[in-house]
Amino acid sequence: MMAAKKKRPAKKRSRAPGMTAAHEFEIEKRRTLVEQFYLKGASQREIVHRIRRLDFDGLRHVSQQTVCRDILAIREEWKEQRILDFDFEQERNLRGYDQLADEAWRAWEVSKGVRKVSTREVVKDAAGKPSKEKTTNREEPLPGDSRFLDVVRDCLKGREAVLGLHAPKTKNLRIEELKRRLAAVLSTDPDQLPE
Repeated sequence: MMAAKKKRPAKKRSRAPGMTAAHEFEIEKRRTLVEQFYLKGASQREIVHRIRRLDFDGLRHVSQQTVCRDILAIREEWKEQRILDFDFEQERNLRGYDQLADEAWRAWEVSKGVRKVSTREVVKDAAGKPSKEKTTNREEPLPGDSRFLDVVRDCLKGREAVLGLHAPKTKNLRIEELKRRLAAVLSTDPDQLPE
């Protein structure tokens, strides 16, 4: 089963002064063709020849410079779309972490709860014989299941990662250390390596 072809979304932009709707339509039609050939790996020159062979009105005289400008415009549209896709995906991930953390907090609160403890005590009379039974009921707080807090912590770490709040971990190596390591690999003296 073949996947449906994705159409280039018509870009909503203000028309340049003096540009007619028909001219704007021609540009979009040409760019759609340029994009199709570009995605198939055609060079700019090949794209020009393929478009000319199609013999569409208004496209017979397309130049390589025009194709180059079209490719630049198409790549800029792709970049804008990737940014929008990235923002959407980032927001979706953040909401997922928020929902999971909220659920873990609720589960933590439930797990803390209370435990009812009943104790029975036998009361003896003056002769030391059991006379009656006394039951005492009390409630003890439960400490809660710390695994839910682990989930909350992991959600916070996930949010930080999505937002890029942690600087990348880098390893600073001094030039002398690098030279020593290279010399060890090359089985040579570090002083013989170029500065």
